[in-house]
Amino acid sequence: MAVLALLVLVAVGVSLALARARRTEAFRIAPVSESAAAALRGANGASRMRALAAITASAVAFAFFFALNEVRPDAFGLPLLLAPGAAAIVGLTVLGAIPPARMNTVTLSPRRSASLAPRRPWSFGPPWAYLIPLTAAVSAAIFTTLAGMSSTVADDGTYRAIRVSLGDATSTSTPYPGWYYGVPLLIMTALLTAATLFALARIASAPAPADEALTEADRILRIASTRVVMKVSSGALFAYFGGALFFAGQATRNAATFLTGTSATVVQPEGVVGTVEVVAGTGGLILGAVLLCLAAIDAVRAPVVAVIPRDGSTAGTGAGHAA
Repeated sequence: MAVLALLVLVAVGVSLALARARRTEAFRIAPVSESAAAALRGANGASRMRALAAITASAVAFAFFFALNEVRPDAFGLPLLLAPGAAAIVGLTVLGAIPPARMNTVTLSPRRSASLAPRRPWSFGPPWAYLIPLTAAVSAAIFTTLAGMSSTVADDGTYRAIRVSLGDATSTSTPYPGWYYGVPLLIMTALLTAATLFALARIASAPAPADEALTEADRILRIASTRVVMKVSSGALFAYFGGALFFAGQATRNAATFLTGTSATVVQPEGVVGTVEVVAGTGGLILGAVLLCLAAIDAVRAPVVAVIPRDGSTAGTGAGHAA
């Protein structure tokens, strides 16, 4: 039932986000000529194929880690915890490795243009879009370090337990994201950051079309691609950070609960901390799943909608029809 409830919440979140996005999708519209629209259709198709290749690679990576978790119970759920981040790293690496879509400018407008402004990995999105995954990455690193420092050795000798004391009595609970889970998560965070920068740098450094008729369409294509990358990165970070928080909260609450006969005593503040971690972790999992779903939807749609003005010009979006 808990999994079903999470899936329902994710579906609701995706639906609400899509409904809101319809009011902010005007940026995708580019006024182009008939000849430029043909080149743009080719670029849209190439962009979709590139995205599908990345999604397929991500799905294979996630399936591998999921299967590894099933056949290696002695890994204590570590492969499953790493699966979202590993899938995102593979997908972003594929996105960066495949050359971005280029627009064929043969026989288009005789006017040529070249921008002298440098294109950086952070040039095609608002500052807050980059702060979200950065904040999530820093928060995950801080939490993982603190959890590792507060962990204790489990019966199998790994640092994946938490111990709470009540007088002379102690209670230990697992799984807890101590160093056993924390060190791989820290490595995963660093690799995900590198893969994100790699994909963003590839988007920014791709050659721009010399034809002035495609300048705006090229800018929109880069913005749309950047949005996909940032949603994948943020979604993966929130997903595995949320999972770590959730399991930390469960273990902390269990360790803080002492049974004495028919009554239970919950040690504070560990009990409250555990509850907060469970709630925050659930929220992180839902947010991560929503962002990953939105990234997949954005990836397979046409990045740019070409609008051909009826007068054949490209000066504005005015009256026209979509190509």
